[in-house]
Amino acid sequence: MNKTTVRLIILSCLILLVFLSPLFPDIFLNKAKKAYKLSNAEDRIQDKKEPPAILITVPLPGQSISGILTVQGTASDNYGVIKIEIQIGDKDKVLLYAGDPVKSKEFEYQFNSNEIANGKLAIKITTSDSMNNQTEETIQVYINNASSYNVVRQPVNFEISSNRFYLNAGEFRIKSIALEPFMPGETPQDYPVKLNYTNALSNMKAMNANTVYLLTGASSNLQASFFERAKVEGLYIILGLWFSAVADDYVGHSYDFQNSFFKDHVKDLIRQFINKLHNINGVNYSDQVLYLTLGNEFIDTAINNTTTLHPSITSYSGRYVSITGATPTECFLAEMMDYCKTYEADNYHEIHYISHHTWPVVSPSLTKNSFLDVISYNLYSYWPPFVSGHSGGSVTGTPYQGALEELATNYPGKPFVVSEFGISVASSNVTIGTNLTGQSNEIVSRWQDIITAVPYVVGGSIHEYMDQWWKDDGVAPPPDGPDEDEHDPTDREEYFGLMAIEGTVAVPIFSRRPSFYGVKKMYE
Repeated sequence: MNKTTVRLIILSCLILLVFLSPLFPDIFLNKAKKAYKLSNAEDRIQDKKEPPAILITVPLPGQSISGILTVQGTASDNYGVIKIEIQIGDKDKVLLYAGDPVKSKEFEYQFNSNEIANGKLAIKITTSDSMNNQTEETIQVYINNASSYNVVRQPVNFEISSNRFYLNAGEFRIKSIALEPFMPGETPQDYPVKLNYTNALSNMKAMNANTVYLLTGASSNLQASFFERAKVEGLYIILGLWFSAVADDYVGHSYDFQNSFFKDHVKDLIRQFINKLHNINGVNYSDQVLYLTLGNEFIDTAINNTTTLHPSITSYSGRYVSITGATPTECFLAEMMDYCKTYEADNYHEIHYISHHTWPVVSPSLTKNSFLDVISYNLYSYWPPFVSGHSGGSVTGTPYQGALEELATNYPGKPFVVSEFGISVASSNVTIGTNLTGQSNEIVSRWQDIITAVPYVVGGSIHEYMDQWWKDDGVAPPPDGPDEDEHDPTDREEYFGLMAIEGTVAVPIFSRRPSFYGVKKMYE
């Protein structure tokens, strides 16, 4: 059969169908309807899968922003928009609309860009429709505020009001344990690499602590593993920025807190700490820190020498901190506090509360602390003599509480924290706590003094989590000194730990002292 014949047959069939179709209209009509319905259903299915659309009209991508950031635009969808959200940078999402489906919904949101750091900022709009489809649209802008902007304090849910702390609007009593992270064989001049922060901070949580006081003199000691584990355990941080108590900048300048070289040295340390806190491997951990402390236990000799050298320095006035009728050392501390706040505000749009840890009466020239955000004293029952020889307290009747209450009375309206309390179990410690039970009893007694004191005392920090082999109390007989490779039983400073560390540098052995369990019950 040739091609011509095939074509004639097909044409004849088509002509026949045309003549027969009026006799069977329903057959052809139903087939047409079915074909139409099938096509229409497919269109509707495809229609339902169509995601909503987002148009951001303000601001424009790449626009430079200062002050109030306004975001405007429209979300639309054929089946109806039911939700619109906005996210500014890494802040939490904000709900702009949630309700009945609407074909088109305009949105507007305003945000104070002074609350975030200058630089690139991502603005993300997310919208959902009634068919569970979702669309995200992100634009980048640049924040460019002057240095006079408003700032926010971190963490945003932590506030000081009068003589109390509040966390998430609830009163917060500090139950802290001090951590010096140096294992056997390490010193503050080293980079601490041996300590297992998971074990250490888990143990602190097991003792019912809610805060860890980290005192360190090098920003390199701030490690992501510490902050990450503290976050897991729900522990907040008091971060101590240590610098020389005798004003030594390690290039020949000592005993003068107003020395320009020493002040530059401390400012450099402050910058390093603030920069590191806000960027450890690209992560900002500043919101875990309740407050910062600048310096610890200034030495009288340096304080008095600074006064002799600079008698005319009696005041300081800065952007955030001012002081009058003060000693040159107090003016130095006020200047460093103001510098710290200014640097953090200008570079990170945040300001932390600031304190300084000192001895009572041991530093008689350093008595004007009222310019600090938090008043902090290192207070032991056996030292200084101001404490051990004091009259009894109002509740417990102990000299310790009496001394504590006198100090707290000097700062009405300021939160007061005992920044160190505890006892050594070294064999040479003949004052108190020379046995393990005595250490536990001493800590528990001092805590009762703290929490029942009148006026109110916020809390305290136990000195300290674990023994420190590197320490030198200046009292132990030779060959005491830099002995971080050996645990010296005659050195009181090496035996304050709630956790004992015996063994060797290569194989240190941890064990819980009775005070571990005493603190666990005490901090419940």
